[in-house]
Amino acid sequence: MRVGISIALLTSGLIASTAQAAPISYTTLDEVKTENFTFAAGNARIVAWNDGVTFAGWTAYLSGGSSFSAGAPSTLNISTGAASPDALYLYRASTTTTNHRLFTRNYNGNSAASTGYISHGWSITNDSGSTLTSFDFGYTGFVGSISTPPTSGQESLVVQYAINATNVSNAGGVWTSIGDLLYAPSTENSSTVFAPVTTAISLAPGETLTIRFVDGNNFNIDANLMIDDVSFSATGVTVPEPASLGLIGIAALAMLKRRRAM
Repeated sequence: MRVGISIALLTSGLIASTAQAAPISYTTLDEVKTENFTFAAGNARIVAWNDGVTFAGWTAYLSGGSSFSAGAPSTLNISTGAASPDALYLYRASTTTTNHRLFTRNYNGNSAASTGYISHGWSITNDSGSTLTSFDFGYTGFVGSISTPPTSGQESLVVQYAINATNVSNAGGVWTSIGDLLYAPSTENSSTVFAPVTTAISLAPGETLTIRFVDGNNFNIDANLMIDDVSFSATGVTVPEPASLGLIGIAALAMLKRRRAM
């Protein structure tokens, strides 16, 4: 089992939003939840983005930097791969397809001093009645064009999680990176399948787990970093119902009386 390593670097550039988007509900242990970013076919190039609604439980945030203002995006750009502004995109092969990939391109002014980030992620509430003790998370990463193929360092997606963060823009959350899910491609038009990685947690019933992707700025390297085929599952321990605890207590008392009578 691999456990993520806490870092604070990427949280410093994120600003808390004013509203909490609805997370998805996780009700059954070991159930696999997936997100394939299926979207209606058509000629639309720009559609509205609504946190928690456009894709169930998903939120997005532009943290602010030299070339864009801080805030949750209001639009989702649909593209066959071309991307210029710092924004949130859906990739599609053609106007007739319904299979898409979510992606970002962080220009951020191509300045070495730029510190802005684009983040998006999934919020999942534990409604299983059990304490979740670990989760498995995987996805497929794709990269389209890379403006300046790197000789050192890459534009990358960092995968992090937090418990009870408001959403992906919550700078007050304790974010933990899952190192084995870092996506840092150096070859254009390639993909990498990340098999689900197991991470230990303690998520009580009613608590919310948020898993996010953070696209940071790497000076003079701009890439279309895409994700698809996202999967999540979790396991845990069942919390006894109060009635069950009462029966256990009665049985224990009965056994104690029997021993005393012998």
